[in-house]
Amino acid sequence: MKKRDQPHDRYFRYMMEDVDVAKSFCLAYANPKVKAKIVWETFELYDTSLVGPNSQQLYADVVYRALTITGEESFIVLNHERNPDRLLPIRRIEYKLGILKKVLKQKKEPAFIYFLTWYNGKRVPYPYAKSFGEYFRMPALAKEIFWEDEIVVAKEIKDEVIMQHEASSIFELFMKLVDEDMLAWITAHPEIAREMPTNKYIDRSLEYMVDVGCHKLEELLEALENVAPKLKEHMLTTAQQIRHQGMQQGMQQGMQQERVLIAEGMLRKEYPIDSVSDVTGLGSVELSSLKKKMGM
Repeated sequence: MKKRDQPHDRYFRYMMEDVDVAKSFCLAYANPKVKAKIVWETFELYDTSLVGPNSQQLYADVVYRALTITGEESFIVLNHERNPDRLLPIRRIEYKLGILKKVLKQKKEPAFIYFLTWYNGKRVPYPYAKSFGEYFRMPALAKEIFWEDEIVVAKEIKDEVIMQHEASSIFELFMKLVDEDMLAWITAHPEIAREMPTNKYIDRSLEYMVDVGCHKLEELLEALENVAPKLKEHMLTTAQQIRHQGMQQGMQQGMQQERVLIAEGMLRKEYPIDSVSDVTGLGSVELSSLKKKMGM
C-alpha cells in the first residue's frame, strides 16, 4: 500500500481539531501561567489562515481562541514538527504576528498569543534552539529587549533636553521643529539660537529646513537679524549654496535638453546610433528609447 504524504501532520491536525482532545493536550503541556488565565469552557477553533510578512499567507496547524478570566480574547497555536528545524522559533514569531495582524484588522486587541509545539521526531534531545533567546550570545538581554524596541517621538521631547545631547542635538532639534513656526521659535529661544553656529552641521541643518519648504529663506534671515547675527551669516552661506546648486541643476537640465534636440535631428537624418552617441554623449539604450518616442 502506497504511503500518503505527511501522515504525521494530517493525524496531528485531525486529532487537534477535536476540542476535547486539544483542551486535554493544552492542560497537560501548556505553560501554567497560560492555563491559569484561560476560561477553558470558551475554548474554540479559530481560522488557521494568517497574514505573514509582506502580506504573505501563512497557515498554522491548528489555532484555538478562548476568553481569559478577565474577558479578553486569547489565542493558542498548536503546531506539529516531525523534523528538527533551526528556524522554528522564528517561524513561531511569524505565526504570532500573523494572528496579531488579523485580530488588529478586526479592531480588537488580544490578551496574549501562545504557541505550543509537539515534536515527535527521532532526534532526541532536540538539537536546535527552542526559544529565540537561544540564538543570541546575550540571551537574557535579547529576551528582555526583543519586544521593547523604542519609538522616539521628536515633538514630545523638550528643547532643553535635546540641547543636552551634544553631537546629535542639532539634528534632533531641526527635525522636531521642521513643521512648526521656526521664526517664532527663534524669537522665543534666542539663547539656543546663538549657540547653533558652533555646531559643525549648522549649514546642512539650515539647508534641510529650506529644502523641506515650510519656511522661506528671506523670512528666516529676517528672524535671525536681531536674535542671532552669526546664525544669519550661516544662513546667508547656505542660501548662496542653494542658489548655486539650483543654477548647476538648471544648466545640466538645459544641456541635456540640447543634447536630446541634437540627437533627434541626427536620428531623423538616419545617422547611425553609434555616431549620434559619439556626438551627443547619450547612451545607445537612451537613443533607442528616443527613436521609439519619435515613431521611428
